[in-house]
Amino acid sequence: MSMTRLEQMAASGDAGWTLAWRMARREIRGSVARFRVFLGALMLGVAAIGTVGSVAEAMRSGIAGNAQLLLGGDVELRSLYVPTPADMTTLAEDYGRLSASLEMRAMLQAGDERKLVALKAVDPAWPLVGAAELGSGGQLAAALADGSIVVDPQMARALELGPGTRVRIGDAELTVADTLGYEPDRSVSFVTFGPRVLMSTATLEATGLNRPGAMITHRTRLLLDRQEDRVAAVSALRGLAETNGVRVRDLMDAAPGFDVFIDRTEVFLVLVGLTALLIGGLGVAGAVRAWLGSRMPVIATFKCLGAPARLVFRIYLIQVMMIASLGVGLGVLVAAVAPVFAVDMLSSYVTVPIAVSVYPLPLTVAAGFGMVTSFLFALWPLAKAEEVRAANLFRRLNSIPDGRPKPEYLAA
Repeated sequence: MSMTRLEQMAASGDAGWTLAWRMARREIRGSVARFRVFLGALMLGVAAIGTVGSVAEAMRSGIAGNAQLLLGGDVELRSLYVPTPADMTTLAEDYGRLSASLEMRAMLQAGDERKLVALKAVDPAWPLVGAAELGSGGQLAAALADGSIVVDPQMARALELGPGTRVRIGDAELTVADTLGYEPDRSVSFVTFGPRVLMSTATLEATGLNRPGAMITHRTRLLLDRQEDRVAAVSALRGLAETNGVRVRDLMDAAPGFDVFIDRTEVFLVLVGLTALLIGGLGVAGAVRAWLGSRMPVIATFKCLGAPARLVFRIYLIQVMMIASLGVGLGVLVAAVAPVFAVDMLSSYVTVPIAVSVYPLPLTVAAGFGMVTSFLFALWPLAKAEEVRAANLFRRLNSIPDGRPKPEYLAA
């Protein structure tokens, strides 16, 4: 009895991945339409994981690329309740220029309206890096002179505070000079305690709020004359800080706590996306099983022509992974452009500059999750498909065999 073409290939050892690829490529035409739900679930899962990773990387890149601007200098000395000790400021002056500022919460009264505000008092040297922008485009020094203040534009609209409006903060009546369009060293956070009010340190003294025991955060920024001195300056300042409770930060820690927040949020959201992807994997298994049921006559015909069980498995595995690659590719494409939309959505909530770019690592991780999920959930029905017998062609059986697959597939 003459051997069929498939039997000849099997006997000659040509029933490997090359033959499986050729046959899968021919048979896959028309099969994509049967996997619409599979493609949608896979695309959404991969897009969710990739988007979270891309936005997180965009925030990290924004922090790293603007560390000096966010920190307000090269080194920051931060203390609570008490100013930076004189010995530390004297030491810091040996390395560059200094600027001191104070931050606290206060109550602003405009007529009968009261508003909790985030008060910030700065010296004439502020800011060391960047420039504050005012609503009128004027100069900061003139806006803060003679007991004048600069206020948040949203609060100015809400309380109808225009230039020349008199308000009370503490024991002093002050004049609103302008609105604050941009603050270069605004603390990186998702939340604030109130709208910003900016004044000079001399004006703060007039309010009487700078009293012993008041909850005031004192910040002294250092802008180095030479960047080569940063390690030596930080080391020397931290040596003095061990005994006086001052926290020393440099460019490597420009957004304290925010990096940790990004990491934890990313892990949480990735787990949520992975859970959704795994739930979608159940749909993958069902879709593959139903699709293989429709291909039972073809599989049985392969068996009649002498196709080895391993060849049948490879043919349909390649088809499933090709379709999965399409869904994963669409999901990765969505995740790649997600930071563009995240800039507009998060700009009003996050003070971190978001660096819009394509980040390969989170996209690769998302694609890997999608491909592995597709493979694992499709493996069981594919493993059972190779057990279809040639006799099924004559019995008109349209369901794959029941039971567990072979041990090697269970191990996978």
